[in-house]
Amino acid sequence: MIERIGGGKNSSVYSAYSKRLDKKVAMKVYRKAALNKLNELQVQREVYIHSKLNHKYAVKLYAAFEDDENVYLVQQYAERGDLFFKLKQSGTLYTDERYLVQQVIYPLLSVLSTLHARGIIHR
Repeated sequence: MIERIGGGKNSSVYSAYSKRLDKKVAMKVYRKAALNKLNELQVQREVYIHSKLNHKYAVKLYAAFEDDENVYLVQQYAERGDLFFKLKQSGTLYTDERYLVQQVIYPLLSVLSTLHARGIIHR
């Protein structure tokens, strides 16, 4: 692991380097001690759903494993960040409708459509 790049209530995300893949990856780490039973089921479901999802606009899950203390998800590293980061960086909302549709709306709806077709609702 190289550095912490984000996280939430139950997880931290690090940039890391995968020797096996020979590339930079994102490593999502869930601390087991911080997870209640519901959270454990949610992590299991996240791994299951993500492992079945292969979509050009979705971050890829390369591997998932655990040890006594943590659950690890090795994911594709998004070099350009996420939409929230881009909005924060630019300090403004996107006003170019064509760009917004091509770069944000279409990819988002494409992935959501795939998930919905499989009976999965993204929060």
